Amino acid sequence: MQNSALHGKLCQVIINNWRAGVTKITLFLLSLILLAPRVAETQTQDIQALRIVTQAFEKAKKDETVRREALVTNKTHLIENLNADGKFESVEKEAVFRTYTRNNKLVEELVSINPPNVDTPRNPVAFDKLLDAFLSRFYFLLSHEREEIDGQRCYKIHFWPKENLPPESDQSDQVINRIAGIIYINEKTSMVLRINASLAQEISKSGFWTSYHADKLDLEISFQEWHKLGLLKKITATARYSYRIAIVTVQRYQTHTLYLGYETK
Repeated sequence: MQNSALHGKLCQVIINNWRAGVTKITLFLLSLILLAPRVAETQTQDIQALRIVTQAFEKAKKDETVRREALVTNKTHLIENLNADGKFESVEKEAVFRTYTRNNKLVEELVSINPPNVDTPRNPVAFDKLLDAFLSRFYFLLSHEREEIDGQRCYKIHFWPKENLPPESDQSDQVINRIAGIIYINEKTSMVLRINASLAQEISKSGFWTSYHADKLDLEISFQEWHKLGLLKKITATARYSYRIAIVTVQRYQTHTLYLGYETK
């Protein structure tokens, strides 16, 4: 009798364990079925973001080509020094340029610079290079949210750098390969309206005589519609960095602001 009871209990334990195992397997399979549409949706969303960005940047490149060939660009480059808290401290320099194409060559004339007899400022980011780099160097993800800028409904697309990028040839490469942010694109016109980005990784380069380190870069690029062309309006770059030449180290915390306007030749 005891052996029969023991055998019965053992069988019941086996049956219960079998049922529990079947239940777990069933739940696992159900979870895969439920998750499958979400994975497909995410993949579709990435493809959609890439399509939107590709269309927008193809338009931006065409508009830039028209600008270079047919327009005069008036550019003001203002550099402001900031204190440790990021507040305005002083004006480093301000320069005004006129840029146009003559005989298929780009000409940039210095109109004025203040204070006089100082080096002309360099752009913090080469926009032409950034424009070319966007489609090849970044991943994109379309947000479910929509943003409104100046009454225009926009796609909100996140971007971040890909892995295994090509070797960096200059400082613009170092910046572009390390920024992440958001692009805002007009839903109706496919015009890029704004790009916000920050360093996702610090920049640090060193050699025997020189070194460079940047731990902060906030970038905002805004665009304007000029006779149906989507053209740059303003670039603001706030950077905190230091560089060393031999035994001399210089620390900087600055805002570079570029204001751009256009006229026909």
